[in-house]
Amino acid sequence: DAPPVSPPASTETQVEPSLPFLYLFLGLSADGGGGAGGSGGSGGGLPRHNIWSFGGWDHERCSELPPRLDDVAADHPLLLFLSSPSAKDPAWEQRHPGKQVVLALAPTRFEYWAEWRDGRIHKRGEAYDRLKRALTERMTEEVLRLLPQLRGRVEYCDLGTPLSSNFYLGTRHGEAYGLAHTPARFAQPWLTPRTPLPGLYLAGQDVATDGVTGGVISGFMAAGAVDKTVFVAEAATLLAAGVTALAT
Repeated sequence: DAPPVSPPASTETQVEPSLPFLYLFLGLSADGGGGAGGSGGSGGGLPRHNIWSFGGWDHERCSELPPRLDDVAADHPLLLFLSSPSAKDPAWEQRHPGKQVVLALAPTRFEYWAEWRDGRIHKRGEAYDRLKRALTERMTEEVLRLLPQLRGRVEYCDLGTPLSSNFYLGTRHGEAYGLAHTPARFAQPWLTPRTPLPGLYLAGQDVATDGVTGGVISGFMAAGAVDKTVFVAEAATLLAAGVTALAT
């Protein structure tokens, strides 16, 4: 086999981080009365499907994030993704009666938050807190516009920014999916499970594709790099799984 390739010194000019997101977490009463009681019915009136809200038919324009905004609080585009984990969980009501949750995501840019990157969590200053409050209000109102049955039921809300991701997840720019999936990123010969260091192998979305599925695939790739018989041993299982998935 050819030896693994080391990352060149110019790596950071060839790959870049993926986009970060704003994460709005909403806790809701399920009965519509603002309290903890009530069965909430089927998902507490929440849809089980995900929702993308572009704000218009020109999706390219709606998804644009300018490198700079004069007023981030007022001008930040809000392309929203909404999901309710509680509505999708058939056992949720038994475990958390009278409660529901909604998650809303909005793509952002690290540049909008970079001036506070060196601050400590919960101690980044009034300007940062004011910006978070303004975007929390805007995003919450947009969620309520899309799901008006939730109005009057919000009991808890919190907003995570790219700096939150840096602190809690160890990212550098709040990136949600590791490296950006650009042509340059996939052309890098060193982004593979094998490394120049004997016994060190890589797994994760950055050596495959983004998301949970990419992470799982990368684990299989890393196992095969350690022992090539893995590919043969698991080929039938993977093929059967693929056929089943296509059939359903």
